[in-house]
Amino acid sequence: MTLKNGYAEIKDDQLIKTIEFPGVSDAISMQEIRNDTFYILSQSGLLWYDQQRNKVFKKILDSTEIRYVYQDRDSNIWVTTYGRGFYLYRNNKLIRFPDGPRTALKAAHSIFDNKKGNFIINTNDGLFAVKVVDLLNYAEGTVPDVFYYLFDKFDGLITNEFNGGAVPSYIFRNDSSLSYPLVNGLAYFKPYTWLPYYSRAKIFIASILINNTEYKGDYNEIHLKYNRNTQIKIKATTPYYGNPENIRLVYFINDSKNSYTISQDGNIILNSLSPGNYKISIQKQGYNEFAQENTGLIMRLAIAPPFYQTWFFTMLLALLFIYAAIYLARRRFNKLKEQSELLEKIVEQRTIDLTNSIKRLESSERALEKNNNLRDNIITMILHDIRSPLRFLTTISNYLYKSYDHTPKKIFLKKLLDLKVNTFSILNYSESFFTWASSLRDGFKISKKHFRLSDLFSEIKDLYIDVIRSHNNHLLIEDADFDIYTDYNILSLVIRNLIDNANKNTKGGTLSIKAFLVENKLTIQIMDTGKGLSAKETAIFNNVINQKFSTGFGSVLILSVLPSIKGKLHVKSEIGHGTIFTIQILLEDFPLR
Repeated sequence: MTLKNGYAEIKDDQLIKTIEFPGVSDAISMQEIRNDTFYILSQSGLLWYDQQRNKVFKKILDSTEIRYVYQDRDSNIWVTTYGRGFYLYRNNKLIRFPDGPRTALKAAHSIFDNKKGNFIINTNDGLFAVKVVDLLNYAEGTVPDVFYYLFDKFDGLITNEFNGGAVPSYIFRNDSSLSYPLVNGLAYFKPYTWLPYYSRAKIFIASILINNTEYKGDYNEIHLKYNRNTQIKIKATTPYYGNPENIRLVYFINDSKNSYTISQDGNIILNSLSPGNYKISIQKQGYNEFAQENTGLIMRLAIAPPFYQTWFFTMLLALLFIYAAIYLARRRFNKLKEQSELLEKIVEQRTIDLTNSIKRLESSERALEKNNNLRDNIITMILHDIRSPLRFLTTISNYLYKSYDHTPKKIFLKKLLDLKVNTFSILNYSESFFTWASSLRDGFKISKKHFRLSDLFSEIKDLYIDVIRSHNNHLLIEDADFDIYTDYNILSLVIRNLIDNANKNTKGGTLSIKAFLVENKLTIQIMDTGKGLSAKETAIFNNVINQKFSTGFGSVLILSVLPSIKGKLHVKSEIGHGTIFTIQILLEDFPLR
């Protein structure tokens, strides 16, 4: 006897012993598989139980109430459940079958094998007969659905609800009949003589509507023109006076294995069929060997393709495509030819440009070589020009260091003035060199502004007063009380270098600066009464191309930066009578205010 958590052995109405199942507390019943091995049907699944070892060694359908287990001679295990459907378990795989009409097979109580190829299953909503071969075919995946033959109140039962819970939920009587408990009585069946009735009546077409217009032609061969909005409604029927649940029509399109169930009103609705030939097979679901003749129906439907899907259109389109391909190929050829000719012209022009570039490159190389030579000469010149002031600074610094405490004050001050003058000379030289080097850089821009020329002259006088006095010279500046528009620093640099040059070549003389207008040019003159320049030195100032750097860095600097402010330099000199430096600046770019 099965207990909730075990079982009891009873002999001669005496309890012999009770055994507790390991981990089971909701058992319903036990069914023997073989010696010492049982199924445990529980409210939480189906278990395999080894009685000798008191061990559960397998479980399926967790959290499912098991109602009945039937193992056939092929070791297929058929399982009914309460609320979770009807299953086959084989090869360690669980297959659930369709729930049938009104989903009645969800709550199936027991299975009876009538040995004639049918299972009889009682449920909460009727008694069903189903072919075992149909179930096996469904499990193999060869058919999409299962046909269940229903027996209910339509066939004479007083109720559709069968009781379950007992294992099994029927009694096999001595007269080979089955007694099933109902909620309000008993039902008796003779399973070996009671068989489902399958109608042998043919299937007929009651009507065909095409876009709601009745079709009057031959139903077996229907020819239509393609229209994407076409709806075809086919009404199929068959004479049958039994339970309506047991006559179910299905149809197949062409040779597909997938069937489509026809609704209870018998209508097949086909929407927007593509052009082509169709075979529509209408059959009764569950038709089998009980019917002696084929009761199915086959219709053929041909939908003519539209013009743009015909072979003629396809050939025409192919010809047009070939013509278009030839046209495009010829056009492409002409285009490539034009491009080739254009490319030849481009190559020719590029060759010319390349030749010109090579010439420019050669010219640039020569200019670079010339600039390198210029750089080397300038470095040599700078080292030469700055060596003498540095040597003088060293000499006078040593002298002051060694004799500052016994040198007369007048001489000491004279030496300090010499030190100051030479220091200023080096500072002015370095600033001039920095300005010149900046003007050689790419992207150098002049900075124009309006300023009073007399202010520039006064600033230069203040800077050079001690330097000029050190040579016993004096500086005269004529009135230049007008504004100009140019780069203040570059013009100051040029004038300072010319003043410095005039002062170096003059001893005990006079230096003078004046500015005036000549026609449309601003003219600035720096004059001295010194020893004058030689013809070679004058030529160097007047023509930078022929200079050999014999006069020092000043001429290079002046002639390099003057063009940036649209200026020119002219030098006139006579040995023993002094020098006149004349700067001319165009007023078009530098208007007076």
